[in-house]
Amino acid sequence: MKLWTPAIALILAGCGASQNPSSLDEAWDTRNDPIIMDTSRNYEKNFANLPRSANLSKQPWSGDYWASYRGGISYRWNASVAEIDRYRYDPKPYYNLSQNQLRQLSPAEKYDILRGRRDYPLTQSERRRTRVLQSIPGRPEYIPGYKIPTWEGLCHAWAPATYSFEEPQPVTMRSPEGIEVPFGSSDIKALITYFMHQKQSSARTQFLGRRCNESFENLSGEALKKAKESSACRDVNAGAFHVVISNQIGIADESFVVDVTRDAEVWNQAIEGYSVQVVERRPVEQGYRNMAQGTETIVRVKTTMAYTVEVPSRWAGDTIKGPGTFRPATYRVTYDYWLELDAWGDILGGKWNTETRPDFLWKQTIPDFGAEWSELRKLYQASINGGVTPPEPGPQPEPPTDDMKPGFQIKFTHNKCVDIIGGVARSGQAVVQRTCDGRATQRWNFVARGNGWSLIQSAANPELCLDLESSSMQPGSRIIAYRCTGTSNQLWQITRFTFPGTANPEFTAIKVGHGSNMCMAPHPSQYYLDRAQLGQYQCTGNSFDRIVTPFPYLN
Repeated sequence: MKLWTPAIALILAGCGASQNPSSLDEAWDTRNDPIIMDTSRNYEKNFANLPRSANLSKQPWSGDYWASYRGGISYRWNASVAEIDRYRYDPKPYYNLSQNQLRQLSPAEKYDILRGRRDYPLTQSERRRTRVLQSIPGRPEYIPGYKIPTWEGLCHAWAPATYSFEEPQPVTMRSPEGIEVPFGSSDIKALITYFMHQKQSSARTQFLGRRCNESFENLSGEALKKAKESSACRDVNAGAFHVVISNQIGIADESFVVDVTRDAEVWNQAIEGYSVQVVERRPVEQGYRNMAQGTETIVRVKTTMAYTVEVPSRWAGDTIKGPGTFRPATYRVTYDYWLELDAWGDILGGKWNTETRPDFLWKQTIPDFGAEWSELRKLYQASINGGVTPPEPGPQPEPPTDDMKPGFQIKFTHNKCVDIIGGVARSGQAVVQRTCDGRATQRWNFVARGNGWSLIQSAANPELCLDLESSSMQPGSRIIAYRCTGTSNQLWQITRFTFPGTANPEFTAIKVGHGSNMCMAPHPSQYYLDRAQLGQYQCTGNSFDRIVTPFPYLN
């Protein structure tokens, strides 16, 4: 299948579930650096700050991957006929078809009818792209012996579509000729998937790892070992994988795509969740060969990754919502690997500990429908709005200036601001310092609780407050964003300290309210670092705990 951009050209179409082995023990190189996926330059790499488990707040929908051997989206998935007749048919004139007959047409045929195209251009184009007619005995186009691999399809477009678009619901649309065209959920999913495939050239793609083109099942012995150790088949670095999945799912609440097989077949799947079990820690002296330079500690983890797999096409939607509900569209796989940490606990690299692991990771931006796909935009919008097509978007209002934004920044004298890790305001997220840039998660409000104590409430999510984790009295205990409860470990006070005869005789800091008499600060050795974890430390008046005081709240 021909694909359009250099990055996407590496991603052959396919979907499914199957894993194969290899070995990688090194620091990540330029092809495996997580910064490739970090479009916001906001990834957290400190192992202690990364969430141990998370699931997307919006679960991807599932469906078919529109296999090429069945004609892609020209496949009549809803037809009550023999399987081969679902893709070897000849399109017929549509103006006398009943509603039941229209329901059984392929997604491509329905879209052609919706556009009033009696020559079925999309249907014919899709059959040429997939070459399906060349594989059917008895067709004039048939080529004896020609076979299409069953794993080829539109999975490279289906996978990002599953989390980028709302799940469409059945809807009936009127064509310019007055024909009521019924679309099932899977019809619209097929068209969205095809749109993502066609518009690849206008999407920006981030691709991490190397594409393995070796077919392991056809190799054995030394040839198989050599193939697995080739640079293209050594797979994504284990440390890079951990950084990406923890940031994308655990912090940013955004999915991405993984090729879950590591040889020539490509099965692209959207990731929806993960959980991490720490197995053991070792000092560098008990490590292994070729660890990343600067490694001080290695940590063995087992990470269970949940991803969306294909389910048969259905007229209604496929997503099953609700906690604890069995979802046949979710598959889980567990990876075992080592992480290599520096003296500060930042991840430098990793080594796979088992043969099961992914091949490469990627994500892309979502292209605009534009004029070319305006009918699909209307169809999609109607399918997620109860059959109502919203008007064309008008001019957008000017974004608010800093003066108009709610809340204010809590700024240390070393020019770092209190922020929620990843710029995502969710309960349980670590609170860190970051270069002040005015983002929503750097803005806070004080809610008075008496005697000079206040809750510090997130302006980005007013349900969250600064919280001293576990009400600990120990220096260095973490500060997190947590659901506001009003307990003493969520009380804070902007306080003027006076230490006569010292280097800092007078300074202002934020004091913890649960009795430890400590102040909010980063670790003294990390005060200059972006994304350094904030905790409680002895109030000293050094630059790392002094703040630029918000005047109205000075006590």
